[in-house]
Amino acid sequence: MFLPLYRPSAFQFDEPPKLPRERLQQMPLAIAVCTGSAAKSPLSSRLTVLGYTAFRGIFLEEELRSQQISLSPDLERFLSEVGTSLLAYCWYGEHDKNLLSAEKQDRCRANALGYDGARGLLATLINVPTSTLTPLWCPGLSKNAPWMPLVIRRGYIRHLVLG
Repeated sequence: MFLPLYRPSAFQFDEPPKLPRERLQQMPLAIAVCTGSAAKSPLSSRLTVLGYTAFRGIFLEEELRSQQISLSPDLERFLSEVGTSLLAYCWYGEHDKNLLSAEKQDRCRANALGYDGARGLLATLINVPTSTLTPLWCPGLSKNAPWMPLVIRRGYIRHLVLG
């Protein structure tokens, strides 16, 4: 069974069929995407915990890991610092990343150059993947100054700070 993603948009879709949770948990489920990274995806284990027994996996046309860009040490240090600050602001509402717990700081640092350090450079007409360098898509504050990204990821406009 194929269930498309239902999002509010200019297009009108019928509602997805209402099926009992138990029946959905037993249906074969697979996710197909054009680009992505399945290597560290927690989706399979999370679905198992939720009782989904027939998850077939994530199928990718292209692995994003192979697309990492090379950065000079100075640019990498700068983008990592900015990305860490932006994620601390967006995820935890903290203006100073140093006030976060060590665990939260590590999470922000690990994703400062894109999801799991992916270092991607991709934007589509409708969104920007989290694998793209975080300072390119994430608005917020860096060193207590407003940061205006080149493009803004869907859902992050609420973090835009005008100075």
